[in-house]
Amino acid sequence: MNRKTLIAVPTFNAETFLERTLRSALLPGNGADVRIVDNCSTDSTARIAGQYCEQYANIEYIRNDTNLGRIGNWNRCLELALGEKYDYLKFLFAGDELLPHCIEQMEQVFVARPAVGIISSAYMIRDADGRETVQRLLDKTQESDSVAALLHSALVSSWWASPTVYMVRTGCIGDIRFSPDFPWAADWKFAIDLAAASGSYWLAEPLSVFNMDSRRNFLAAGQSTESQLENCLMKFYSLSKIKQGLAPEDYETHYQHIREVCLTRLIRAREIPAILRQKLRDRWS
Repeated sequence: MNRKTLIAVPTFNAETFLERTLRSALLPGNGADVRIVDNCSTDSTARIAGQYCEQYANIEYIRNDTNLGRIGNWNRCLELALGEKYDYLKFLFAGDELLPHCIEQMEQVFVARPAVGIISSAYMIRDADGRETVQRLLDKTQESDSVAALLHSALVSSWWASPTVYMVRTGCIGDIRFSPDFPWAADWKFAIDLAAASGSYWLAEPLSVFNMDSRRNFLAAGQSTESQLENCLMKFYSLSKIKQGLAPEDYETHYQHIREVCLTRLIRAREIPAILRQKLRDRWS
């Protein structure tokens, strides 16, 4: 077995999409151990996983004793990688795919740049009709220290996208975990915490596929008031992580900018309940 990288596949009732995910983990340049971490599925996930385990020695199936919830299962994957002493962890959500040489390229960056704790890349979005577009959060391959990466996270968007897109160095994780307090933005907060403790790296080549047909509720959830609120909180959280590294006047300028963006986006929205608007005013006014 390859103890360098673990590909963790958290899954729940994803029988329709699991095989394409596992096939992508077997593509050239993606040689790594694979753990299918089943959160008590009631469909044929166990049967499909068993077939792949019989055929491929690097794939193992683990079924949780109880359903840990979506974010709890992500943390279960973290514990497996840490407990089995892998150097790196790559999440691969059931339904999504790795492109050839994803693991190989990210491992090469980690080896060459010991200060980097999290690597992300461009990625492909494939809609339900099979149309593909490349999503690039940055314009070129680059390494970033904590201040630059978190400032981008605060003022623009997440530097790292989703766990299917990023890969982490387990030695930098420590006690960082996905927080169930943020059902929508738990992955963003995890990346912020890791980037605050290490360097970040971004590759311009697309290395994964984000399949929308396996995310039926994703778009609707992303437009909800609660999700938009969490996104705004992550912007403030990113800025708070680098407050000591900024001049006071720069921090205040950035803070006011984020405040205006979030007030415009949320407080003026008619659908937000009055009690939530008041909480926002109390926090950001």
